[in-house]
Amino acid sequence: MCTVTFLPGKNGFQLAMNRDESRTRARALPAALHLRDGLGLLQPREPGGGTWISANFHGAVFTLLNAYAVAYVPPAPSSSRGTVIPSICTLADPAAVDARLRQDSQRALPPFRLVGFFAHAGEVMEWLWDGDGLKAQAHPWKPGQWSSSAFDEKRAGVERRILFEAALPGLLGDSGISLSPLHRSHLPERGPWSVCMHREDARTVSLTEVRVDAETVRMTYVDGPPCRTAPGAELVLTRER
Repeated sequence: MCTVTFLPGKNGFQLAMNRDESRTRARALPAALHLRDGLGLLQPREPGGGTWISANFHGAVFTLLNAYAVAYVPPAPSSSRGTVIPSICTLADPAAVDARLRQDSQRALPPFRLVGFFAHAGEVMEWLWDGDGLKAQAHPWKPGQWSSSAFDEKRAGVERRILFEAALPGLLGDSGISLSPLHRSHLPERGPWSVCMHREDARTVSLTEVRVDAETVRMTYVDGPPCRTAPGAELVLTRER
C-alpha cells in the first residue's frame, strides 16, 4: 500500500512516496547511501535487503507498488517483490530497465507495478506484472500520482487524486515547495483514504522524498508516520553530468 506523487521541474523533478504497511510488519532500515557495482544509490531497505524506492546518481528513481487489483497468485513458495528494484536500480534509461526485467522471471512474484522516473530522458515508465506477462506503459512527463491499497484500491486512488489535484496549482506556482504537506495530510479525514493512512490493521510507516536537479540527487526519509515524525538528515549524491 503506497502513494507516489511526481512533480517535474526544470532540469529534474521531485517525488514523494508514502509506504503503508501492516502494523505487525518488521520495521525497515532508514534511507542511506549504498554502493552497487561502484555506483551510488540512495534507498531505504527491508531487513532482508529488498526495497520499495531507490534513486541513483544518473537521476533515475524507481518506486514499487503492490497491484492489488490483479488476482494472480504465484506458485508457492513466492519470492518478495522487494527484489525487483535491486535488480534494476543502477540503470539510467527505460529501455535498459525493460530489457533487464524481461531477462528475469517474475513468475514467483505476486503482482506489482514498478514506476520509473528518468531525468536524463525526461520519461516516466510503468511496468505491470500480472502473472500473464510484463506490460509496459509510458506516461507523459507531467505531474502525476499513483496509489495502491489492499482496503479499496479504486476508492483510495480517487480520494487521493482529488487532494492531489486540489493541491496542484500551489505546487506548480513555487518551484521550491515541498510535497511533504500533501503526504502528511489526513484529508478528507484521518483514516483509510487519507494520504497519511491510518487503519486498525495498517498505517503509513514512512515517507521518502526525492529531489533531482541538474547537479544533485537528494533524499530525505521519515522513519514513522509522517503526520507526527520528523525527517532524518538529507542524503546527497552528485548527479552524473
